[in-house]
Amino acid sequence: MTEHPPFVCADCSRRVGPESYRAVCPDCGGELRRLAVR
Repeated sequence: MTEHPPFVCADCSRRVGPESYRAVCPDCGGELRRLAVR
């Protein structure tokens, strides 16, 4: 069962899951935004 990561970096578009979530993107340090979940 795969889940879509709930966060995406505003700068590099990397998707970040809740287990690895921090205030910034682990790749580029950009701002993370919560994706809209239906």
